[in-house]
Amino acid sequence: MVGATVAEKKHAFSVSDRKEVVLSVKNVAKKFCKNLKLSMFYGIVDLSQSLFGFKPDSTRLRRSEFWAVDDVSFELRKGQTLGLIGVNGSGKSTLLKLVAGIFPPDKGEITVKGRIGSLISLGAGFHPHMTGRENIYLNGAILGMSHEEIDSKVQAIIDFAELGDFIDAPVATYSSGMRVRLGFSIAIAIKPDILLLDEVLAVGDRRFRAKCYYEIDKISNGSATIFVSHNMANITRICTDIMVMDHGQIKYQSNDITEGSDHYFSLFPAGEGSITGAGKARLYSLALSSDSSSSSDSENDVFKIKYLDTLTIDIHFSMDSSVQKAVMNILFVDKEFNHVSSSKSDLCNFTILNDSPEINLRVKFPNILLSPGMYSIAIKIIDKNTDEVLLNYHNIKDFQVTGGFSVPAPVHFQADWSYV
Repeated sequence: MVGATVAEKKHAFSVSDRKEVVLSVKNVAKKFCKNLKLSMFYGIVDLSQSLFGFKPDSTRLRRSEFWAVDDVSFELRKGQTLGLIGVNGSGKSTLLKLVAGIFPPDKGEITVKGRIGSLISLGAGFHPHMTGRENIYLNGAILGMSHEEIDSKVQAIIDFAELGDFIDAPVATYSSGMRVRLGFSIAIAIKPDILLLDEVLAVGDRRFRAKCYYEIDKISNGSATIFVSHNMANITRICTDIMVMDHGQIKYQSNDITEGSDHYFSLFPAGEGSITGAGKARLYSLALSSDSSSSSDSENDVFKIKYLDTLTIDIHFSMDSSVQKAVMNILFVDKEFNHVSSSKSDLCNFTILNDSPEINLRVKFPNILLSPGMYSIAIKIIDKNTDEVLLNYHNIKDFQVTGGFSVPAPVHFQADWSYV
């Protein structure tokens, strides 16, 4: 099990031990071959050995093979929703397919108690030339439902998917949103003991995502769920636990969603700044300081500020002589490139005058309310008279807010609490 490290947290998950373990994954590994011809050759060799009563050695790598999943172990109990995250190619989808029984493991053991409902990839298991209704029966049978059981649930599946008359049209004519609605409807209709979802909420409108949240909440107490996503807001909203994979191995495993999210983002290199706009403004420098930290001139060190400290930003820039007055917007951006807060000069009753070749501004943010985590700063400079964007500079400088606590929201307000 992994917390801050693999060895530190033996009992990371939050659900009581009284809950039944429905999924046990012990030292599981799965290998693939990068070379198609070699992969076909190895398949023939393994099949031939099996036909003659010899068990192929699946514990070692042959030429061009690699471990897509390497020595992974964890348990899931009813009531747990595990957020499975990692960079592309880290082994998440392969692990889900191993749990679903689509792939056999080359090493290790997977024990499943109960019925699995899965939506692992968009359109998986759908026959494109069959209608939506026919695919309900096909997928239901694959998931272990009897014909009578499907009969009793088919209308509820159709109603949830909101396909209307399209239910009797070929699935090949469906949009990606229609296919994922139908797939999710089937997966939850069987009332699974284990629910596997791979980026299911990445497709679909806001209304459908809200329905999905509601259904996952409703079934989560009696089921175990593995939810794969790159969207940390969805992970935070749905999951009780988190697991980070990289190169086929577990790198972090805990019930601290925020800490797990930070570990996930630490796997990515620092982003580079990008500049757009008319090019009529030039930024020379931007330095950060606070009550507890000095200036952030170092390019290598990430500036750190304590929650509720005063953040000071010193900005050195110039503007084209054709510009008389300007408005500056300082934006704070989270790890997923969402704008979480901003400060616009004109809304703070300050006008920037272009009355010198170079301009130095100092902007103070008292009692910064950004929650502990990593952020970056962006700046937009606009001509006050023409609304022309003179400079739009993204990801200028990264900084970290510290505070000794973690919350899922990017801003944590201080408030007066009292009994009434």
